Amino acid sequence: MSWIFRHPIVTVLILAVIVVGVGHRAAFVVQNNSPETLFGADEGAKATYKKMVDTFGGDEVVLVQLRGARPDRAKDLHAVARLERRLAAAPGVKRVLSPAQIYTVGPDGRSTGPLVEPTAAQVRAVTRELKAIGLYRRIGVYQPDAPALGALAVVVMKGPKARSRLAASLDGIRSDFKNQGYRPLIAGLAPANAAVDRELQRSLTLFMPLVAVVAVLIGWILFRSVRVLLAMFLPVLGVVILGVAGLEITGNSLNLVTAVMPPLVLAVSFAGAIHLVSHYASCCAQDGLQRRAAVDATIREKLAPTAFAYLTTAVGFGSLAISHMPSVRVLGLAAAGSLVVALVLVTVGTPCLILLLKPKMCMPAHRRVLLQRVALFGLRRRWWVIGCGVVLAGLMVFGLTRLTTNINGMDFLPKDMPERADYQLLEKEGLGLGNLDVWIHRKVPPGQVVADAERLAKMAADLKTAPKITGSAGVHDLLLILGYRMSGQASLPPAEAVSLLPKPVLDLLRLYWVPDKGLKLTLLSVTGEKDTLKKQRAAIVAAAKRHFPGAKVDISGQYVMLISTPGTVTETLVTSLSVTVGIIALLFLIAFRSPWLALGGMICNLLPVLAMIGTMGLLGVPMDVATVMIGSVAFGVAVDDTFHYLYHRKESGSIMRAARIAGQGIVATTLVIAGGFAVLGFSGFNPVVRLGLLLAYGTVVALVANSVLLPAIVGRRSEVEEAHDPRGLREALQEAQDAQVCGLDPKVLEP
Repeated sequence: MSWIFRHPIVTVLILAVIVVGVGHRAAFVVQNNSPETLFGADEGAKATYKKMVDTFGGDEVVLVQLRGARPDRAKDLHAVARLERRLAAAPGVKRVLSPAQIYTVGPDGRSTGPLVEPTAAQVRAVTRELKAIGLYRRIGVYQPDAPALGALAVVVMKGPKARSRLAASLDGIRSDFKNQGYRPLIAGLAPANAAVDRELQRSLTLFMPLVAVVAVLIGWILFRSVRVLLAMFLPVLGVVILGVAGLEITGNSLNLVTAVMPPLVLAVSFAGAIHLVSHYASCCAQDGLQRRAAVDATIREKLAPTAFAYLTTAVGFGSLAISHMPSVRVLGLAAAGSLVVALVLVTVGTPCLILLLKPKMCMPAHRRVLLQRVALFGLRRRWWVIGCGVVLAGLMVFGLTRLTTNINGMDFLPKDMPERADYQLLEKEGLGLGNLDVWIHRKVPPGQVVADAERLAKMAADLKTAPKITGSAGVHDLLLILGYRMSGQASLPPAEAVSLLPKPVLDLLRLYWVPDKGLKLTLLSVTGEKDTLKKQRAAIVAAAKRHFPGAKVDISGQYVMLISTPGTVTETLVTSLSVTVGIIALLFLIAFRSPWLALGGMICNLLPVLAMIGTMGLLGVPMDVATVMIGSVAFGVAVDDTFHYLYHRKESGSIMRAARIAGQGIVATTLVIAGGFAVLGFSGFNPVVRLGLLLAYGTVVALVANSVLLPAIVGRRSEVEEAHDPRGLREALQEAQDAQVCGLDPKVLEP
């Protein structure tokens, strides 16, 4: 290490080359907020989902309604026909079902030609069919009460940009038909997830950089030196760049979960830099050391606690690697790796930059004794403090029992956002757009499809009473439409007629029927919880056994995969936090060789975690894909300051002296982390708001626990008297007032 600090410019250049050489890959990282990144189902369920999509060529559904359109008006039917053509050309759309196809598609399944307004006879034909065929009402393309006509698109989204491209096309459709006097409603999981992607992008480009701005502002308030800010911030910025580059190098993306990594790593890394700079300033001011000697003393006295703090925080993140949710797992590994990088860049880069930039710092003396006074308060009222801690813990445990989970993407979006408002309006009107796709495995040749369609229709009728099921669509519905157009009656066509159908019509039927693979029945559901999904599954399996005995049945779809995730969310919270607590408790025992110190540290780290999760339960804030990581992350962040505190307690033998040595760093890091994450509370993206505010709240609770509760647990009663001897607080303050700043600078500090 001595060579490194004897040649600071060489060291900084080497680090800069590494950051630029590897970090430029950060510019190529992609953003992917597709629901697949959040799926918490097991590998078997994911494989079934993929196989179903590949087999039937369709997955999600998107409903576009023109409110105000009526089937008895030619101009409205013409507008729906234009809508259908626009929607069919949108990226990712495989099939479109629309009332306009009644007159725009011929018996051969092909378009009748250029779009023109329907004749009066065609208007009457459309009106009759809409009234006769219940499918149109069940899927929402015909709502006589609204009134509304529309089109339902079956889509397959592949690739991180697929939903954004589809959303851009849908936005154009919304704008055009709004200008024509209609009120367009666009709803579905695909546009909702595209809105999530858009809001997250806004958070990344606006609110995430504000975290860095707040950190820099607080750093300026603390040290009042641009050179000090550069010495702290440049290595931290390098850590963040390398962390994002690591995502790109390993083939991962930024999404709803992994996008949390940059601000978290920035805050934690900056906190470590503050501890180093605070101690360096104390060495210059209190001990009167020259700059190089102060850096050597800082490395000698703070390297071990800083390194241990980074590693324990990395453990907190790393425990997320055991999650079944891919994005949470990637976040844990990426953040843990970034903090290991921070251990090198910050502990080496910041001291070297201090030697090169030669900053001068103004440090009011009262800051170094502030935590000492608070520790004295906690030590004097030991049992009152511990009692209050127990009462608070009990209240938070009660809140913990009321904690719920939520994976509903609509709740991630602001209430006034069109994608959320349209979706929830349709759900209130009884139209569910969450798809449960039921795959009945059996060979169904063309000669048998009509007979199986009859059984499928009976199965769908049985499932009308299943919880939250609002509608269904299957091959029987499409055959019923064909039968109506052949005979004028709402009945299935003759079996022999199916084999004579033209290829375009057969291609449409194979959205729900593949002869050598089986049948698919799509059930539409209003958003529910995991318990609702269990009841729906049970009803589906029972109905399938009645109507298709012996056939294998798979239930999948976007909605199913998403609703299955809350169990994984809870499992991730419990498992990752348990692993984090166990490993860090063991590390505390190894580092301090004192069960009492380790116990005190663990209590003070668990209290803020319990406070955050308990408060969520008390306030009704659900656990979602962002807040699931809050336990492990908060514990890992809190342990940083606790370890610095206990390390100096072990080295000095006094909790009061430890408070004096580490006090300014602990308070400063709390301000940086809490202030940085509080900024995220102004985001319009609900998961980011919750995560930011909860982490800020937890960080403040951690400061209170470390400042008041920790001295009450591990301090000695005799230290109260020691604090009032001639070498106690008063003399400590006087020494600080008479000290010099930055070695050679004779400026006297002001209290």
